[in-house]
Amino acid sequence: MINGVIFQKKDYKIYQGVDGDNWYLNDNFNEEWLDELDEKVEKAWYDDDWVDVCADNIFIKKYITYSEKEHIDYRVLLCETEKSEPCFDTSELKSMIPIGYDYAYSGGSYYSALYNELHFDRNKCFELIKLNKYGLIDDYEELKRFISLRNQLITSGGDLESGDFIIYKLYEVKF
Repeated sequence: MINGVIFQKKDYKIYQGVDGDNWYLNDNFNEEWLDELDEKVEKAWYDDDWVDVCADNIFIKKYITYSEKEHIDYRVLLCETEKSEPCFDTSELKSMIPIGYDYAYSGGSYYSALYNELHFDRNKCFELIKLNKYGLIDDYEELKRFISLRNQLITSGGDLESGDFIIYKLYEVKF
């Protein structure tokens, strides 16, 4: 299901997944703005079918306008997951470049197991997992292999973050 977008400050490091400076305008605006963000995006804490992305084109355009007004170097990630909500209409997109798969929380910090375990060389068993130029995994089967290895480590007492991770298929998009 194509769910919606995450706004993220551009970061020129190798990893370009969901674990980053997301929804960066939160600290700059009033309570009304935060209420709207809560209403449009932040529902994963109390709805298991939801991923914290925005599918509301009016709010997306508002976020773009504020970002450009503040001269913020941003990017927009389109997220496809197995979650049923929200559902996003891609008809207004000017471009949609696939960048790979990530494995992360469905909201909040968007903590990425892929980023935290593969980019910091935490465990040698992951060294054969191939990353693309975006620091993500290109192939779904390769991602499933990573998840399987990770789950084996957790089962055998490995010190890895556990939680409700989901698979993201990511695209960098322009409106």
